[in-house]
Amino acid sequence: MISETKDVTEGQLSTPTVYKSVMDALTTGTVSRIDLMINIVVMIIVFVAMVSLINMAL
Repeated sequence: MISETKDVTEGQLSTPTVYKSVMDALTTGTVSRIDLMINIVVMIIVFVAMVSLINMAL
């Protein structure tokens, strides 16, 4: 094992987000996860298109 040669840096912690209401929490969570859902749907569409393209070539 090699000993630590650099100085230890301080990590920064972020405070948890405090929501004002249940609706605020729901809308914030929904908006932040829309991009993930769109990426998954696009990947599925591309996968189906590639399978279809390969089937047409054979």
